[in-house]
Amino acid sequence: IANTQVVMPTEGPKRFPFSVLEPDIFQADLVITAMDVEMRHFVARKGDKRRLDIYRDDKLATTELRSDAFYDIDHAVRTYSVLAFGSGEPPIPNDVAADFFRGGLPYRYDELDRSGGIVRYVTRDGGVIVSIDETSGLMVRQEFYDGEGPPTLVYELRNLKFEVDDSVFQLPVGYRQIKK
Repeated sequence: IANTQVVMPTEGPKRFPFSVLEPDIFQADLVITAMDVEMRHFVARKGDKRRLDIYRDDKLATTELRSDAFYDIDHAVRTYSVLAFGSGEPPIPNDVAADFFRGGLPYRYDELDRSGGIVRYVTRDGGVIVSIDETSGLMVRQEFYDGEGPPTLVYELRNLKFEVDDSVFQLPVGYRQIKK
């Protein structure tokens, strides 16, 4: 992770010893590991623009994109649809990134350790450990435990960047629109 100071959104009263808010501008691979199986997503945000790429068998399968509209993109058949809504702004796509930052965090945390620019906090019951990048203040990993042994579920941000090119929010060239 680059030594970049991140401007975090304003948050209310401090419930946690770390931020649980999603940055306004970032991109990363969000890797979810459960039962030794990794599921990879690419997430990006730049203000109101958002992108979620879902991979299956290490291949880009679908993208949910919110830019000038809300698009559902199918990479297997090279098509996209524009999702219609009533009045107002289109909703945020399946927001796995915001869910990562909000997480299931209704716990009290104590500092566990510091190493290599990462501060780790553990819940008082020992069931959850979160890792915070000291430079950015950003949560970069959540580990969930069910008793002894390795974590049963891990959420981790990899390849984190705090700059996002506008091209990330454009429709792929050569794809055709379909109606849903």
